[in-house]
Amino acid sequence: MKRFLTVISLFLLPVVLFYALLATVMYNTRELAEMDELVPATVSGELKLYGTGYHENFFTYKHRVTSELAPELLVLGTSRSMQISGDFFSQKSFYNAGGGVRNVANYTEFLQALPKESLPKTLLVVLDQDMFNTPWRQANFGGLSFGDLEMKPLDTLLRLGFSYGDGKFSILSTLLPKPGVYGLAASASGSGFATDGSYRYGKTAELNLQEPEKNFSSVYRNIDFDELRFQGCDTPDATALEQLDGFLSFCRENNIHVVGFLPPFPPAVIIRMEAAGKYGYLDTLYSEIAARFEAAGGEFFDFTSMPDTQDIEYIDGFHGGDRVYAQIMLSLSEQSTLLKPLIDRENTEALLAQPSENPRVLPFEN
Repeated sequence: MKRFLTVISLFLLPVVLFYALLATVMYNTRELAEMDELVPATVSGELKLYGTGYHENFFTYKHRVTSELAPELLVLGTSRSMQISGDFFSQKSFYNAGGGVRNVANYTEFLQALPKESLPKTLLVVLDQDMFNTPWRQANFGGLSFGDLEMKPLDTLLRLGFSYGDGKFSILSTLLPKPGVYGLAASASGSGFATDGSYRYGKTAELNLQEPEKNFSSVYRNIDFDELRFQGCDTPDATALEQLDGFLSFCRENNIHVVGFLPPFPPAVIIRMEAAGKYGYLDTLYSEIAARFEAAGGEFFDFTSMPDTQDIEYIDGFHGGDRVYAQIMLSLSEQSTLLKPLIDRENTEALLAQPSENPRVLPFEN
């Protein structure tokens, strides 16, 4: 019996040591950090990068940080707004709450749940085209929740083991704590939210630099097979437009200057969509939205197609990289009466002028 226990112990020892290392990784990367730790760290500036591997609760995170910071200039949208950096602006009371919404109704929900004193003076909203695509709007209708997630250390530890087995991170590079870095994704791959709320794609931005269209394959498939946000749609969704009216009314009632735009697709994806011939709703979408913004005293712009950009400057089939959004900001500095005084054109041009091995990434300070 003693020999049997000795053999079992020797067999289990490597497993115990392995999971002890993973537990150290989990602790030192602060993968289990809760909102009561993350939000103050963000507001104080101690947090430099936040990217969780298994505990995404971005609605809550972005909303609570916005509530505490009370920025005068706020960016709000889905993941397609997250490349708008505070480095583009001279207005330093800034926060990017990108990732804090998923449909048109959520914009109003997000603002209504803020204390009145935390509402911004100027709001820059990015309205995804698919929010007005009826099939996608019907499938993506959920409301917002700003509660805490239940942290499960044992479950997280087991998932760490599977992720390590799949080669998703290195124990060596994540074993020691990194100042200001919260979460496994941030520690392992440099992916996550910066202090100002904008997003850093880290290693993801390095994929297929020689063959960028490989990053568009899932979007091409969705276009070809009429799936997800690329399902065919003839006219802008009436329900979404009605929800937009409600959002703009809220902004007007609360004296919020609102500017918005439709975000870009890579040139190759635009060609694919036009060839599909099933996105008639895009033909009138800009005019429908722009008229509503104008009536509410706001401004709206269309960057759906940016032929001067290159496919290599996009992260994937519907997310532009830093350089793409820097060009949008320069365009807005010329076209937008409301944003022109707030945009730091000189710094944005300087960022674009700096040489980089990766055309998707800019050398931000934040």
